[in-house]
This record gives sequence, C-alpha cells and structure tokens, in this order.
Amino acid sequence: SDLPRLISAGILFLIAFPVGISAIYQLSFKQTLGLRGKIITSGVYRFTRNPQYVTHVLLIAAIVLATNSSLALIAGIPYSIWFILAPFTEEQWLKDQFGKEYETYCHRVPRYIGLPKK
Repeated sequence: SDLPRLISAGILFLIAFPVGISAIYQLSFKQTLGLRGKIITSGVYRFTRNPQYVTHVLLIAAIVLATNSSLALIAGIPYSIWFILAPFTEEQWLKDQFGKEYETYCHRVPRYIGLPKK
C-alpha cells in the first residue's frame, strides 16, 4: 500500500512548510538576500540556525516520498547536498557581520535541528 509513504510525505510537508514560511517572515526578505540586518534568535531560529535550508531538505524528501519517483530522488540528492553544505560557507560571513553575538548563538543553537542549549 502507498498509504504509509504518502502519510510520511504529508507529515514532512506539514512540518516543513510552516517552518519555512515562519523563517522567511521572521528574517524578512531583505536579510534573506544578504542585506545587513540584526541577528534573529527567536521563533524557529531557537531550534535551528538554518530553518530555510532544513525546510528545503524536508520538502525534497516529501516530494521524493509522495511521487515515489527515481527521477525525483536523483534530482533531489544534489539539491539536498547543497542545502546541507551551504550553511558552512555562510557561517564565516555571519561571524564577520555579527561577531561574538553570532558565535554565542552558534554554541546555543544547532546548525540544523535540535533543542537549544541553556
């Protein structure tokens, strides 16, 4: 039966979509374009430093599950790898922009998904 696969895809979508929308709303479109702003540490940014990238990977997984397509899997792998690796290139820029505040944030909040450290 396809039902478990489709339910799994639906759950991933229902988790990813609101997280992504919330992240974009919180950060605002200006900052997602790399324009200088303030560091955001509340909302979804309490649980992940990269909610948009997490969203993309979860949505790709949801599409692969929903379509049950080898082509979707083959296309999704390089995109997922990109979204997993992209934060590593951005972190130095963020450290340069926000200094100690960003470093403290990095120690408290995981790069991808997790509970914040006290």
